[in-house]
Amino acid sequence: MPDRHFTPVPSAQSNASAASELAARKKQRPPADRTALTIRHTLSILRAMHGKGWIGIRDIATATNIAPSSVHRLMVTLYQEQEVEQEQETLKYRLSRKGRE
Repeated sequence: MPDRHFTPVPSAQSNASAASELAARKKQRPPADRTALTIRHTLSILRAMHGKGWIGIRDIATATNIAPSSVHRLMVTLYQEQEVEQEQETLKYRLSRKGRE
């Protein structure tokens, strides 16, 4: 007789299936929605950094409620555009002079 309290552990295949469904739903968003979300996230990050010194990715993610991976991706772009600078020892970021103007 099966145990009524047993909860089957999802297989790797069902996890992969769920991940591909999520990815498919994200791709269904219109490009304008993704662009607007990226802009909103970037502005949230810049606002969270305003008036602060060196700040880490996780601190920014917590302050903005944006996933750390998304914060990191946007910080790389901001760094490439010289809007932020990165301290090499701690890998923390701050607004550059250009970003503060």
